[in-house]
Order: sequence, then structure tokens, then C-alpha cells
Amino acid sequence: MKKQQLFLGFILITLLSLLSCSNEEDAVSVSTTKKNLIGSWTKAKVEKRTNEGQWTDITENCNLDDVEEYASNSNWTFYLGTLRCESGAPVLKGSWNLAANDTKIIYEYDDYEGQYEKSIETITENVLIVTHSANDLANSQYRYTFNKLE
Repeated sequence: MKKQQLFLGFILITLLSLLSCSNEEDAVSVSTTKKNLIGSWTKAKVEKRTNEGQWTDITENCNLDDVEEYASNSNWTFYLGTLRCESGAPVLKGSWNLAANDTKIIYEYDDYEGQYEKSIETITENVLIVTHSANDLANSQYRYTFNKLE
């Protein structure tokens, strides 16, 4: 009987020690891409190409004061700067998520149905370059370079 009690005590202690150990893999980790993306970004350059041709710089001064903000809770906000290329709502809101092994940003805008996608070409702590297709007959693509605001 004492052997059974000792054995059960040993099992209980072993189970408790295993359950009390923390495993770093159990914690939800935030990817480097997500860490770098969170924050406010201002456009530095806008480029366009058609049919996989060369990128052409089409940046206008009115592009350079627009700000995109990526919050850690997956909220996304676009602030149209005071220099406007076209009319539109001064603020556009929605949500964002990373997909395809952190190579794509998927957006859902509050006032529009569906999902919209941009491919991440480059991301560092201070620079973000994304591309997206215009889905037109000329196979137009746009590339945006952003700098992180401090």
C-alpha cells in the first residue's frame, strides 16, 4: 500500500511539475513583419507599370501628406492629407490582416464590401513598399513606398 501511495505521489509531483513549466512556444508571438508594420506611415513615392513593364514614378505632392495607420488591434485608418489629388472622404477606416506567410496585407474597408489586397515587396522598421493590381485591361500595377513616422 505504501508503495502505491509513493508511486501515486511521484506521478502527482511529476504531473504538477510538467504543468507548471512554461513553454515559450505556447505564447502567441508577433511576427517581425507585423511588429514593423504597426504604426503610422506616410507616402514617399507612387509608381505605376502596365503589362509587367518598367516602373514609372507618378508621385505628386498631394500624395506625400497622406498617412496610413496600422494599429496592433488590426484597425487601419487612411488620412487624406490637406493637399488633395482628388476629392474624397478625409478619413477611411477598416481593418487589416497579414496573409500568405506575411507577404500580403488584406484590407476590409468599413464603407465598402469585399477584401482588398496589397503585396509586401519590402518591409523594415522604417520603410514599407507594397504593390497592388488595378484589375484593369492594361494590367496596371501600382507600387507605393512609405516611410514610418516617428
